[in-house]
Amino acid sequence: MRAGLSRPMNQPGGERMAGGYIKLYRKIREHWIWQNSEYLKWWLDLLLLANHKPEKILINGRLVTIEAGEHHTSILILAKRWYADRKTVTKFLETLEKDEMILLKKSRQSGTTVKVLNYKVYQAFYDDGEDNETDFGGTTARTSKGHKKGHKQEPK
Repeated sequence: MRAGLSRPMNQPGGERMAGGYIKLYRKIREHWIWQNSEYLKWWLDLLLLANHKPEKILINGRLVTIEAGEHHTSILILAKRWYADRKTVTKFLETLEKDEMILLKKSRQSGTTVKVLNYKVYQAFYDDGEDNETDFGGTTARTSKGHKKGHKQEPK
């Protein structure tokens, strides 16, 4: 079945699913990725896989920090996860990179780190327990007295 992410996430080719959520702006319906349901599913999966805070992992015996908005994986793992061949996954990731949606750091020895560009702008979370709104620069939209503004501006 090529339906995509129907395999339980703790089986081979999947990953344990963490709790939490991502912000998804309605404006995505105007983006080219909306026109291809498979690409859209893969893009959303990359957003869900991306760290929401820095995390240290061991790669070939070296301690490496994977930052917020990044995910360390491999083309093969993504291909298995998405029930696709490596060539198709590579083409998809290169398309995202050309459109400046991601940055790829590839290594034959240590795998691939996918960095979601502008992650902090779209996925800004704050420790005050509120779901704060962000303006185009990724800063919290507030009035001069510190109250949130009523109108939300969505990032590009």
